[in-house]
Amino acid sequence: MWGKINYNLSRKTIIGKKLTNNEKDISHMIQEFESIEKMMSVIYSEKNEGRVIFCILLLLIGKLDLGYVESYYFHYDEESKTLQYKEGYFNLDKIEEEELDEIYNSLSDIIEVEQVPFLKEILEKGEPVYDIKRFTDPTSYTFLSRLNNFSVIPVGYEDKNYGILVMAGNKKLLKMGKRKRELVDIFKYNLSMYLYNRDLEKKELKDDRLKTIGYFANSIVHEFKTPVSVIKGFATLAKNKLDDPQKLRIYLENIITESDRIIEMSDEVGEYAQTRGSLSIEEEFYFQDVVKEIYKKFKNKFERLEIKPIFMEDKKILVRANKKTLSRTVCHILKNVAENVDYKKDNRYVMFRFEEQDGRDVVVFEDNGCGIPEENISKVFSPFYTTKINGTGLGMTIVKEYYEKIGMEIKLESVYGKYTRLTVMI
Repeated sequence: MWGKINYNLSRKTIIGKKLTNNEKDISHMIQEFESIEKMMSVIYSEKNEGRVIFCILLLLIGKLDLGYVESYYFHYDEESKTLQYKEGYFNLDKIEEEELDEIYNSLSDIIEVEQVPFLKEILEKGEPVYDIKRFTDPTSYTFLSRLNNFSVIPVGYEDKNYGILVMAGNKKLLKMGKRKRELVDIFKYNLSMYLYNRDLEKKELKDDRLKTIGYFANSIVHEFKTPVSVIKGFATLAKNKLDDPQKLRIYLENIITESDRIIEMSDEVGEYAQTRGSLSIEEEFYFQDVVKEIYKKFKNKFERLEIKPIFMEDKKILVRANKKTLSRTVCHILKNVAENVDYKKDNRYVMFRFEEQDGRDVVVFEDNGCGIPEENISKVFSPFYTTKINGTGLGMTIVKEYYEKIGMEIKLESVYGKYTRLTVMI
């Protein structure tokens, strides 16, 4: 009898702990997406850069459970190649009073990037570095030498560096996991595009490009707000149904689905920014080698969809490009082929032709899927245009942007219900 009583008590205690953890996780999730929603509602309506940057720092440190206690934004000056403090936010409850004078004094330093190879490399690569224990390089900059458990996130758009976000913790800071990094990426990409937009406005570039980036920014707000609102709704429902595992599971599955959508959108927004940016490292390779390599990743999916590949190689087509970026464009093209399969047809195919036309090397992607209605063909390359329920509408925009950036031309032809043909002229 005592054994049964003890067993039941311990089981009850364990269940209680699980519910408490679930409640905490869901509360954190609600907080995260409320913070994203707040950031997006402010970032493109506020004209004051300082306020926007401070808002982002406040949300990253004060509202999100990332584990950091202080955050700073340093503006990068391209001409002098220096970083200068612009905004900061720190949790006063977790910083000793005697540290404040040291922090304030250290922020007056103007950091010469050429003297700090670590920061120079981050700005050149445009990639964040997380979970740095200490700044090990010799430096005369007090700010850098005092940092503990910190991360550096570069902020830039196209080939322009705007600055860096620095977030620092304490000795007990846990490592930044994948979910937290993805969350920081959303803030980083939105700040990058905000600063880019403001940069254009300052230069008074009243041309089509300014209109495009304005439309792009508004589209991002709209596209992100939809899944954020769904997640917030389901998370609120889940919080009130912790004692109903079946309903809780349904709510959490919807939260996961919409979260994946946000992650995919943020990935593609980042990819779009990189594609419009510097060309990075280029090399020579054969176009068909990349196509064949990427096709291997889609082979199982195409076999399930009964789409037969047809390779027609009249010529080896040598190109000079960034291999990684070109590979991603082929991924987007093949993804569209798979998503537009016509199940009514028996002999489904995707054709890859490598040939010469009118003295130019040409790569042709053709499939006999659903095709595109005539009135929609001109919209395919527009940012955020999609006819798919879970599509981001950036894939084909990325394809066109990159091919034109490296001097190629692209032509799209389609007859609804019959075929779609994408021709890339080298």
